[in-house]
Amino acid sequence: MDKNNGYEVKNYEFGNLLLKYRERLKLTQQQEAGLIEVTSTAISKWEVEEYSPGSSNLKKLTEFYLKQGAFIKGNERVQVEELWLKAGKQRNLDPEWLDNLLNVPPATTPTLTEPTPEPQLAATQPAETESHVPSTNSTMTDGNTATNEQQNIFTVKAAKPVRFLTSFRLAIVGAVALVVVMGILIFMLVNNNPPANVANSSTPTNVANTGTPINVNPSKTPLNGEVLGSIEGIAVNAMAFSRNGRFLVSGNGDLTIKVLSVEPEAAPTGNLVDELRDHKGFVYALKYSWDGKLLASAATDKTIKIWEVNVCGIPTHNVLQTINANTDQLWSLAFSPDNKILASAGENNAIQLWDVATGNLIRTLTGHTGKV
Repeated sequence: MDKNNGYEVKNYEFGNLLLKYRERLKLTQQQEAGLIEVTSTAISKWEVEEYSPGSSNLKKLTEFYLKQGAFIKGNERVQVEELWLKAGKQRNLDPEWLDNLLNVPPATTPTLTEPTPEPQLAATQPAETESHVPSTNSTMTDGNTATNEQQNIFTVKAAKPVRFLTSFRLAIVGAVALVVVMGILIFMLVNNNPPANVANSSTPTNVANTGTPINVNPSKTPLNGEVLGSIEGIAVNAMAFSRNGRFLVSGNGDLTIKVLSVEPEAAPTGNLVDELRDHKGFVYALKYSWDGKLLASAATDKTIKIWEVNVCGIPTHNVLQTINANTDQLWSLAFSPDNKILASAGENNAIQLWDVATGNLIRTLTGHTGKV
């Protein structure tokens, strides 16, 4: 967790991973929560990493993702270990439980036994002579001098037992494979080659049926500074990032506030998440509160609206306050550090301070001789 201007900023590696798998299964938070028998609040808090699940719930998630096919086939072990690693529970991952879950036969070591001595096989005479048991002091029938014959003894050695891979060795092999995969991904990012699941299509996608076409042109991942997507065909007057950095809102010339996802996985199907349409004029100012729970917007309809924001950073359609600012144009907005006061400025050459809870004007700050 980093610090940015005194506020905590999370990297959301684990939350992004859960969101990716849930979107891959095309489930809502409520649907996923019902299937794994947890509350939807728990799913929401896991995805924003307010806290991570315990080992038992993490096992439920793992079993659910394997059963529903959220993991890429043939690479399940690496993805399960990545899920536990980003949840901070890699030390609690039981290799034997994972082997049973993946239907891997347990490693066995054959029992060592004393080899049974093989019987000694006596050499026989050629077929044309009469067979007999050789003797060390036998006398040849042709009158030759007696010779000592040695028996040919055939010794069969016991096969050396084969040692199979143990669960511990399998875990080491899996960890090495994970390191190799991560190294390949980093190399591809450094060399401007995104992973295969990031879309490289140049075909525009019409996202919303608003009368004015919205073209989202997906490109490469924004980690290398390249464009992820763009909105074409309408004027964009103001923009603001959510506090978790996963969403961007824009105030537009079509009287709407558009909510866009900046996640690379969203590019193939479009970045537009939602549209807010309560304003009757062009939206020229947008501002998230410092705690990320509110969004303020101002438009040429002489109103300021304060919207409720959900735990994922997406503004809802719930307008908490509508403030009549009584000025033709509002250009900027700002929240106080405690999120209780909202400042607005525009063409009336003054700054007005509003009570967020009630929508009442607290005071007007003058001194400017022109538009603020």
